[in-house]
Amino acid sequence: MTQSANLFAQRYDDSTSTSRNLGTILDVLGDTQTSRVTLFASPEHDEGLYDPRTDGPTTNLPLVAALAEIRVTGAKPVHVVFDGLFLTAQRKPRYDEVKSLLDAAVASGKAFVATERAPFTSSLPPNEAAQALLNVAATAVPLNESSRRSYFGQLANLSETEYQKVFA
Repeated sequence: MTQSANLFAQRYDDSTSTSRNLGTILDVLGDTQTSRVTLFASPEHDEGLYDPRTDGPTTNLPLVAALAEIRVTGAKPVHVVFDGLFLTAQRKPRYDEVKSLLDAAVASGKAFVATERAPFTSSLPPNEAAQALLNVAATAVPLNESSRRSYFGQLANLSETEYQKVFA
């Protein structure tokens, strides 16, 4: 996919806490103007455009990234980029946040998951980050229970069921 001159993107920048990040993405999923949310997993190691200032320590990898498409009648779609140290499943409290996201995303019926890992995009301007994620979104499939298992497998070495047992 080539860069579109019509692409309008904005980055969600308030990453003061993962619980706040979760609340924001849940609000976006529930908004009637949101037509699609695609979830991505970052690389497992610091490679490419990885930036520790925006992507956090490598102990949090891989990271969750998302691209929301919001449509308003009479306007071009807005793509909202959620990247950097947004969400991760690397510890029990963070896993609980990802589980909440996936539960809501499956229920929304408008969520997709990329089958390929997305590059790190937090150091790119919003339009470039959105375009990089859109390129990977070409591999996206609807989020359902089966694709959820595959997607979670990109985020953790344990399945969700194993994660729940280990941290029960």
